[in-house]
Amino acid sequence: MAGNNDDIDANDDTDPVAPANSLVTKDLNQQIVQAVDMTNSVVLGAAGPEAAGIAYQKVAQAAAFSVQDATDYLRNIMTIAGTAQGVCLQLMIENPALAAEYTPIIEAATGAVTSAQENFAAVGSAAGTVVSSFPRS
Repeated sequence: MAGNNDDIDANDDTDPVAPANSLVTKDLNQQIVQAVDMTNSVVLGAAGPEAAGIAYQKVAQAAAFSVQDATDYLRNIMTIAGTAQGVCLQLMIENPALAAEYTPIIEAATGAVTSAQENFAAVGSAAGTVVSSFPRS
C-alpha cells in the first residue's frame, strides 16, 4: 500500500521526511559542500551592497542628466535672449525714435535669462541634495 511505512525497504538508508538536499549532500565530500556553501554565502552577501551601489549610480546619473538639461535650457534661453536683444538694438539704431518700443523686449529677454539662471541653480542644488542624501551602500 502506497504511503505505508511497511513499503519502505529496510536496506534503503534514505529518510523519507528528510529534505531533498540532505540526500544529495550525504554522499558528497564535505569539503566540497562547505566550499559551495561558502561561495554561495560570499556571492549572496555581496549582492546587497552591489545592488545598492548600482541604485546609487542610477540616482547620480539621473541627477547629472537633470543638471545637463538645466544647462541646455539656460544656454538656449541665453541664445534666444541674445538674438532678441541684438535685433532690438539693431532696430533702435536704425530708428532711435522707436527705442522705447524695444526696451520692454530687451528687459523681458534679460528677465528670461535671470529666470533660467535661477532654474539652473535650483536644479543643481536639488540634484546635489538628492545624490548626497541617497545611501551609497
